[in-house]
Amino acid sequence: MSNYKPFHEKVAELFIKNLESENSIFRTQPAYRPALFQTPVNASTGKNYRGMNAIWLAMQGQQDPRWMTMNQANKMQIKIPKGTSATMINIVKTAETFPMLDDEGKRIKDEHGKARFTTIPLETPTEETHWLFNAAQLAITQDAKLNQQPETGIDRLNKFIAAAGIEIVASKKNVEGFDRSKDQITLPKSPDHYETKMDYAAAVLLQLTNWTAHPDRLNRTPAEEISNADYVAEQLSTGIATVMLASETGISKYPTKHFERFIPEWINMIKAEPAVLAKAVNEAQKITDYVLEAESKLGLRKDLAQKPMRLDLFVGDQINYNHTTYKVLDRIKGDRIKIEDVNSGAKIPISPADGLYRSLVQAKYRGDKPAVEIERDTSKVEDLGNDLNEERSENKNLKR
Repeated sequence: MSNYKPFHEKVAELFIKNLESENSIFRTQPAYRPALFQTPVNASTGKNYRGMNAIWLAMQGQQDPRWMTMNQANKMQIKIPKGTSATMINIVKTAETFPMLDDEGKRIKDEHGKARFTTIPLETPTEETHWLFNAAQLAITQDAKLNQQPETGIDRLNKFIAAAGIEIVASKKNVEGFDRSKDQITLPKSPDHYETKMDYAAAVLLQLTNWTAHPDRLNRTPAEEISNADYVAEQLSTGIATVMLASETGISKYPTKHFERFIPEWINMIKAEPAVLAKAVNEAQKITDYVLEAESKLGLRKDLAQKPMRLDLFVGDQINYNHTTYKVLDRIKGDRIKIEDVNSGAKIPISPADGLYRSLVQAKYRGDKPAVEIERDTSKVEDLGNDLNEERSENKNLKR
């Protein structure tokens, strides 16, 4: 009998354990033990993992938010230690991308000489299982770094509130909420209601997720028009969106007193129907995307304050390679950078397409050690291919 369990059920089980734990990100933590959600990111591409995959990876107990596939590690000659276990994620494809060809079968290029592609939607979405390794599991010499920003998460949030024209009014009853008819966020009038500015920012962030429900935005059904069960599910969506946005914007507190009111109902709801969590997470991702895209459209800085750097070259890097040291001086245009051979003083422009660029990235994260073939552990690493085939065959009837 197969032990296969749909991915959304695995995520739901782990999410329930998180809710039940005293260390849950949705529960109030002592000041010395903050429980913060870190958005998982692909260490090779720098792109965030999204939706259920983001929640799943964030709950794996790793302190480093960077992840990569075996192929990505192999390309960078980063060793996977023997016996290392991989973590599964589930990718749903709704479209496929193909290069555009002319009548002679040659690739069509744009005015800049880059190949053009076309995207074709799939009538039936397909699912793929991928396997990832956390950066902390790999032989990487560089720790995760955070992009240094000139402003705090609070400053960034205040700029967005002002630029978007979001009205925040004082509540005479000292309650938090969003007035849909007046398009206003209401927060307690008393200045003593929040212990710190960060606690206040967390409350604003929660109400910002409710602000997205307005008919002019994501147009979610008003609370007074839905059942209690749907209201609880809505609070789950906005709760998850709040921690996602906190990670993206640099807010280091959560409105946990609000969350704790719903935890028992969330647990019962997800236990009864695990798919509820998938729906809530998808809605939370839409909320997060909407706020970040709105920020970008307003012309505000969109660099993620808490986003860890991908495995790449950055200004100021000094890499020992091939009996010399190369220093990264500047970014020229696009992905091109200018480096200096410290020994000879020669200054060279390079891009990710150049072999030297790739070699310097490899040397940086290997610590300029001799190239080592990826060691395949027959008990775990090599078996991933068989596991992948088994998962794919069983995924045929899996619904998102």
